[in-house]
Amino acid sequence: MKQLRSFLMLVIVLLISFNFLISCKNNKITDNKIIATTNEYGALYSVLWAISPERKAQLLTQYKLNIHLYNQIIAKQNQFADKINKGKLSLNLVKWEKNNLIINETSNDEFIPAVAVDLDETFLDNSPVLAASLLDKRKFNHLNWDKWVKTQQAKIFAGVLNFVKHIYHNGGMIFFTSNRLQNKHLEDTKKNLINEGFPEELLNDALWWMDGKKLKADKVLKEKEDRYEYINNNKVSILGKKVNVRIMMVIGDDINDFNSNFTNNKGITYRENYMEDNNIQKLFGEPAMAIRFSKENDKIIKYYANCGQSVDTLLLEKKQIQEIIKENICWYKSYSLIGGNAMYGGWDSAFKKKYFEQHGTSYMKQAIREYLQKFTSWD
Repeated sequence: MKQLRSFLMLVIVLLISFNFLISCKNNKITDNKIIATTNEYGALYSVLWAISPERKAQLLTQYKLNIHLYNQIIAKQNQFADKINKGKLSLNLVKWEKNNLIINETSNDEFIPAVAVDLDETFLDNSPVLAASLLDKRKFNHLNWDKWVKTQQAKIFAGVLNFVKHIYHNGGMIFFTSNRLQNKHLEDTKKNLINEGFPEELLNDALWWMDGKKLKADKVLKEKEDRYEYINNNKVSILGKKVNVRIMMVIGDDINDFNSNFTNNKGITYRENYMEDNNIQKLFGEPAMAIRFSKENDKIIKYYANCGQSVDTLLLEKKQIQEIIKENICWYKSYSLIGGNAMYGGWDSAFKKKYFEQHGTSYMKQAIREYLQKFTSWD
């Protein structure tokens, strides 16, 4: 009886397999279509993760940790105030109480601590855009993105509002350095945040440094990292007061949010080596000496703060940068990556740069194959 049952099961499996193959042939299902279906399932899983209770728990944890991280950065900087020859932090110049923001001017050697934040998938959840593109077959393009921004419907992530309140109650400010377009998306983005409970008085125009922000003589800084440095080195006029600002912390969901002069539009090898740099590793999740990159005359230069710490020369040895320069200041800084954005980002573009030309739509599988080659088979 058992043998008969096994034989019947085998016949059923073979019939199902045969019918599937015939169906593929009759309907001309190609490898690319099968891969596309697999990719679609992967994207669906990304959306389900984005709207899951576990994702909310992760975000709450991350932003509570960000509060502690900000406190640690300020404490660390104050320990080394005597080593700084270009200014010190002042924590009593920003007052926020009873829905009123008050800014006092800084003296030449005073700086207000600030946090630079990305918005999309860092403060705001845009998973409905991907969900609609999957279920309704809408294209994910600039036109549909603009339509989505105009709806002002993106939900603010759990933990964000408490984090923002902590910064302002402790003498700091938030600068918005998203790559949304300053001239097209600013007002809708503000209204979206207000709809989600963000205090309107903390959305002053001077705090918005998105893509296309115009500076003196209509100068525009495309790279986020250049915007950070401009804020650090030029007085910012807020509520009629000119103040020195120092970005002590950067929050984003993509490596390009931190040192874009090195990582932006680069392949996966650059990004992997970036994360092997010991100085960069220390910046994620703890206070460490500030690192910045600049593009100068077709050269990429790594600058590091003079805080008595050693500098990693890995990127120079890999010939991915051309020079390392020590700056005669001691500023501390930290990075926080809001993980879990498996929907889109620079990480996907970096893999495509390396694999798409040769492997087409199979580029993801090829990247994974090469990753698995690093391990001994466990069959």
